[in-house]
Amino acid sequence: MEHGVIFFQVLLLGLFSQSEGPKHWRSAKAEVTAIQGESATLAWSINLTDSDVNKTWTYVKIIHAKGPYTEELVTFEKTGKKTIENPSYSSRISDMTFNVSQSGSAVNIRFTMTNLVRATDMKSYKAMLGFNSDASTYPDVTILTILVKPHSNELKIKPEKNTYCLGDKVIVTCKADGIPPPQISLFLNGKLIQSENTSVAVTLSLNVKGEKNLDCVTNNTAGIGQTSNVKLVVKEPPKIGLCRINDEEVTTKSVIEGTKVIITCEVAGSEPLGIAWYKQNVQTPLSGSKTLTFDSIHRRDSGQYRVKAYNGRECEHTAPKILHVTVMYLDEPQVLGKKYKVFSPSNPKVHFKVNVDGYPRPNFTCRREGGSGSSFTNVSIAHQVPGSKWILSVYIFATADEKYYCDVRNDAFNRLIKFKVYKQGPPKKINGTFILTNASWSENLKNPSSGAYFKLNTKINQTLELVYANEEFVTAWRILSFVNRKGSVGVNFQLDVIANVTDPIILLKHAVDKNGGKLNGLSIDRNSIKTGYLSPPKDGETAGKATESDNKTGMYVGIAVGIFVLLVLSLATLWFYSKRRGERVSDRRSNESTGMEMIRFYGESLASPQDNAAESLLDISTPTPAAAGKERKAPHCKTCHEPMKGHKKGKCSNSPQGGNVTFERTIEKCSDGTTTTTGRVTFLPDMLERNGNQ
Repeated sequence: MEHGVIFFQVLLLGLFSQSEGPKHWRSAKAEVTAIQGESATLAWSINLTDSDVNKTWTYVKIIHAKGPYTEELVTFEKTGKKTIENPSYSSRISDMTFNVSQSGSAVNIRFTMTNLVRATDMKSYKAMLGFNSDASTYPDVTILTILVKPHSNELKIKPEKNTYCLGDKVIVTCKADGIPPPQISLFLNGKLIQSENTSVAVTLSLNVKGEKNLDCVTNNTAGIGQTSNVKLVVKEPPKIGLCRINDEEVTTKSVIEGTKVIITCEVAGSEPLGIAWYKQNVQTPLSGSKTLTFDSIHRRDSGQYRVKAYNGRECEHTAPKILHVTVMYLDEPQVLGKKYKVFSPSNPKVHFKVNVDGYPRPNFTCRREGGSGSSFTNVSIAHQVPGSKWILSVYIFATADEKYYCDVRNDAFNRLIKFKVYKQGPPKKINGTFILTNASWSENLKNPSSGAYFKLNTKINQTLELVYANEEFVTAWRILSFVNRKGSVGVNFQLDVIANVTDPIILLKHAVDKNGGKLNGLSIDRNSIKTGYLSPPKDGETAGKATESDNKTGMYVGIAVGIFVLLVLSLATLWFYSKRRGERVSDRRSNESTGMEMIRFYGESLASPQDNAAESLLDISTPTPAAAGKERKAPHCKTCHEPMKGHKKGKCSNSPQGGNVTFERTIEKCSDGTTTTTGRVTFLPDMLERNGNQ
């Protein structure tokens, strides 16, 4: 066999005599081997008898032998005609050729097939040589065996992935088909790791990161088959190294609420590296960077945090790292109830309860303000679940109006809570006022028997109840009157107070502020809430609201009057100075005269109608004879001060000029609560004489 062409030589066992007898075929090999896809030539030789030497052959047949049966494959005629006898070979007529040559009595037959196909061509063959009247067939069979190069290579890795994690184990298998069965050789990065017949199976431990090349090489006597190869990548799994909380190499840390907290972890491994932060029992990641930052950490951020690193699905088994963050906090203590209590001398013990929310457990110290001693009979703290709430109970034996404080602190904060106790005393009445901005004035509000008065009175009493019902120092409240305040309703009310509270009226202002200017459906002007009494408008004083046209008219009139007054004052000033220069001499002579000057003056208005004393200050300046008998406004005297009631006469002998002064006052109370004082002052002659001689 050379270059895929196989020649079958039929060996001559002996030469037939020239006498008549049967034709003799030379013996041939029983088996011939060829390679699939290549070409093979089968050859037979026959010796003719003497009588047949001169005969001419007419055809050659190639026959498939199937046991005792035969099947004609193809017929080649001497004329060159080729006939396919088996229809399954019709498409391969061009693959089959023959050649017959004769030299004397020896006839040589050559049959060639190209593009050998194993399934159809690997059979037993016979040859037949035909003459005009008879034919001769090769008595034995020649078996054509076709060799097949390794094919259908299959290289597999389990588990089947493109990328693997360092430390993974994989099973590599390689197999191929061929005749004869091929030799399988497995190479890792060019190095033979195993060789077997038919198939190879090997388990590899991936202990080195990087790229790996696996090659499967097959071969048999027919040749070398195709080489299969696989490339796999081995990653180094991510490793979480040192972690820091606010630059401290710790995994557990307590921090203060409101501070900035930064948690970082070092991560190593094959790229691309990723990182994710999770809070305990939360599946959604908080951050995808190496740093988890809280700009202002809150108590709800306390808990366990899990950081996980990854660089693909190949290394999901990387263990996460757990960190614990505890947030310390302490809220402002909240008094359950009021921060002040009223005690009676018969029962001086008072009790305060304070709600404290904080972690860790707060400590406390309670003292009397301004003193080192303590009048606390008992101070206790109890835990209130759920959460970190604590109840502080404070018991005090009070003796007077005093202030107390408790210092509450933990590792996070220091808070201060103050209390005040008032000693119960005799009731006193405190008047207060405010103005309603969503109620219009009605004259019916002057009549306590009217329905409008009753309805508004009830509404305001309910409002005051909301403010003062829980105040221990207020025992009662009432409405005194309603007043027209430029079309709005002014309210005068009164509180009965049994303790020395600085300003009980301010509690109403706090309530209005807290509710956005409204309280129980009433809109209250917060700036109008004051201690005192609103008086009704005086006779002739308008109480209604000015219209826009009235305001404009008043403005124009005011401007005109102002200009007129400025002109008059300018002319009067010029006239006064020109006349004054001519009267200087006569004024000096007139100082020798005696006379009296009558002065009418008015005392200042008092703050409220409850003040019983009206006080006036007389500032007595030097009188002149020219002014005697005239009345003028008297300036207040800061050196002669005498409170008076009703109608009273008195005497002041310490005036700035010396001498004696006789005065008389009359005090009149007005309907709006103010007081007017009128009086007459008489200067004695000796005083005028002294002043005239100066």
